[in-house]
Amino acid sequence: MRWLPLVLMSAAALASTATASSGMQAGTIRGVVYDSVGERALAGATVQLVDVARPAVGRTATTDSAGAFAFTEVPAGRYVVGFVHDLLDSLGLDPPRLHVEVRGPEGLELRLGIPAPTSLVASLCGSDVGRDSTGLFVGRLRDATGRTADGGTVVVSWSEVRISSQGLERTQPSQQGNAGDDGLFAICSVPTGTALIVRGWRGADSTGLLELVVPDAGLLRRDLVIGRATTTVTARTNDRVVMREGITPTMRRDTTAIVRTSRGRGRVRGTVRLLNGNAVRDVHVTIWGSGLETTTDSTGAFVLDSVPEGSQTLVARFLGLTPYQGVIDVNASEAAVHDVTLAPLVTMLDTLRVRAPGRPADSWRAAFETRRTRGLGEFLDEQQIERMNPQQVSDLLREMPGIDILAAGSFGRRVLMRGRAAGMFCVPAVFVDGLRFFTGGQRPGTTTDFMEYTGTADLEYVVNPRDVKAIEVYPRDAGIPVEFDDPNDGCGSIVIWTGARRR
Repeated sequence: MRWLPLVLMSAAALASTATASSGMQAGTIRGVVYDSVGERALAGATVQLVDVARPAVGRTATTDSAGAFAFTEVPAGRYVVGFVHDLLDSLGLDPPRLHVEVRGPEGLELRLGIPAPTSLVASLCGSDVGRDSTGLFVGRLRDATGRTADGGTVVVSWSEVRISSQGLERTQPSQQGNAGDDGLFAICSVPTGTALIVRGWRGADSTGLLELVVPDAGLLRRDLVIGRATTTVTARTNDRVVMREGITPTMRRDTTAIVRTSRGRGRVRGTVRLLNGNAVRDVHVTIWGSGLETTTDSTGAFVLDSVPEGSQTLVARFLGLTPYQGVIDVNASEAAVHDVTLAPLVTMLDTLRVRAPGRPADSWRAAFETRRTRGLGEFLDEQQIERMNPQQVSDLLREMPGIDILAAGSFGRRVLMRGRAAGMFCVPAVFVDGLRFFTGGQRPGTTTDFMEYTGTADLEYVVNPRDVKAIEVYPRDAGIPVEFDDPNDGCGSIVIWTGARRR
C-alpha cells in the first residue's frame, strides 16, 4: 500500500499539537470514498488528512462498509486529503489528493473516489470507449506464492469475422503487454463484450489459457498468477468401426494426433449445485489444456489433483444445463476451492425482422442434387440430418470418409482432413451458403503444433446445427467442384447449406 509523500506525526506528538491549537476554531471533515470501477462504496480505504502548513501533522481514518469516513475537531487551516487502497495499487494509480480549507465549525463534505472506467481508458489509452468499443485490460503478474513478478509478458487475442468480397473471413488479432518490475501490465485497444483468450508468462512460469471479457464500460482488472507445469506430448491413434448407410462396416485407423497434457502440484476442489441448492452428480469438470477431468459424486463434490499452478480455466458441463466456465488461481501450498452453480439451459430468441430482396429459398437445391448424382463427394440431405439430430455441426461430419474429429486441448473438437502428405493433417476449405469461410489453419504437409489448428471448430460459433439443411464433403482434390475449390489450399472442401428444416 502506498502512502501520501508526507510524514504523519505520532499519536503523542499529534495530541500535543492539538493542545497547542486549542484556541483555534475546530471543524469537521466528513465524506465518502466511491469505487467507480466496481460501482460501489469503497470499504476499508485509509483516508489521510495532512496539514499543509505543518506536514508532520496528520491523521488517518478508515472507511466503513458504506465508504464513509470522518475527522472531528479539525483546527482551522489548509489541508491535503487523500486515500490509499489495494485497488488503487492494482490499477497502477497514484493516491488521489484534494486540497481543502477548514474555516470554522460548519464542517466540510467531501467525495473521493476511483475514476470511472471510461475516464481511465481515455487517460491511459487515449481512446473513447463509447465511440470505438475498445477498452483496457490491466492487472499484475504474480507468482504462485502471491508475490508480484519482476517483469513478464501478457498476450491477448480474439476472433473477428468479417464479410468481404471473398466471403466470410475469420481473423485473429492480438495485443501484447509487458509487465514492469512491479508486475503491473496494461493492454489497450482490446474489444469490449468479446471473449478474449489470455495467457501470461515469465520465463518457464505461465498461466493456463484463459477466456476473459472486457465489460462494456471498457475496463477489465484482473491479476494473473503464473506457475510451473510439466508438459507431456503424446501421439494417439484411434481404431473404430465406421458405419455408413449402404456401405459394409469397416475398421478404420485414424491418423495419429499429437496431444498435449500439463501437470503440476496444485489441487482444485469444489461442489456443483443448481440454483435451488441441490447437488448435481456426474457433472463433467475439466481444466482447459491440462487433460485433467473428473465427474462429481452424489454430493456434487469434485477433486482434481496434479493441476498446473497459476491461473487456469475450469469448465463444468452437464446435459440440459448451461455450461460453466471460470478462472481460478492455483498454488501448490493449498487446494483452490471453487464452487459452481449451474442454471437451466434456456434458448432465448430476440425479435428479428429482416426485409431484403434475396435469392429464392433453397435455390441451391437443384445444383446440390446434380452434384450428388455425379457421386464425386459425400452428401447429407435434410431427411438424413433430421434423423441424426446433431448437437453440434461436427456431429454431422463424424462418419464422413477422410475426416477426423479430434480433441484439441483447450478448445474442444477439431474437424480436419488428411492432406497430401501421408500422416499429416490439413484444414479443409469451408463454404457456408456458397460463401468461403476462412478458418485460418496451417497449410497441409507442414509440421506445426497441434494446438495451432483452428479447423472448422469455428463453425460451432457461426452455424447452428438446427439450421443445417444439407452438407457436401469433398475429401479428394480431383472431385471438388470448381466453385468450391481453393487451388492454394491443397486440402478438401466442406460445403454447408442452411435454412429452417422441415420437422
